[in-house]
Amino acid sequence: MPRLLRARKRTRSFTGLFIATLSVMCVCQFDAPVTPLRLRKPVITNVSLSEARFSDWREAAHLEWSPPSTDSIGIRSYTLFRKTQSDSLFDVFTRSQGIPDSVTSFYDDLTPIGFPGDSFLLVEYRICAIDMLGRPGDTSAPCSLYLAPQPGLTSIDSTAWCLGWESSHIQAPVTSRIKVWNSANNRSWTSRDSTAFGNENIPQLFLACMPDSLKPAHSDTLFFAIFLNANSRQSLKVGAIYVP
Repeated sequence: MPRLLRARKRTRSFTGLFIATLSVMCVCQFDAPVTPLRLRKPVITNVSLSEARFSDWREAAHLEWSPPSTDSIGIRSYTLFRKTQSDSLFDVFTRSQGIPDSVTSFYDDLTPIGFPGDSFLLVEYRICAIDMLGRPGDTSAPCSLYLAPQPGLTSIDSTAWCLGWESSHIQAPVTSRIKVWNSANNRSWTSRDSTAFGNENIPQLFLACMPDSLKPAHSDTLFFAIFLNANSRQSLKVGAIYVP
């Protein structure tokens, strides 16, 4: 019986020594994975006013940007940030997250912001790219858009199809044009730029006549967008004309 116990002890000792030796021999060195650098900042190349179709035609800010370099890791999406004079910080807004990597432009519906009545309103945008690991990259420098009071359609000559409009509350030369398109959105026309001078108390008046190719021959809805620029302050009014 003692011999059997001693034999078992020697067997356990030998087994433990073998496992310990094998563990030392099988230790491998693993290099830590190299994490790709975060994406650099995109660059906003343009911010301007444009008509855009949401549930209906509305005023929008049209943003365009150039993507950052993707040498280290690919882009998954973009996130836009917006700040107005009433905001303390830049923040995300409707539809501004998860913009696909193949997209480099965006229409921001300005209806929630609105246009000023008798002054100017500063709106700023920034953008960052999200990489394939879900990490946000560097955020772009702010890009500014100054909104001016909206122009208004004042007259419709349905015989000659001449449209009149005015801008007000602006103490500066105002350049304006009007764009008109049909309900099918397969025919459109834009007038030449016209400049008028006035002050805060005297409206600037404009007039443009549509070409024969766009004059409605039957019942239809014509849409219009009146663009305005005053010393880099921009405004836009989008609306509809119902033709009986």
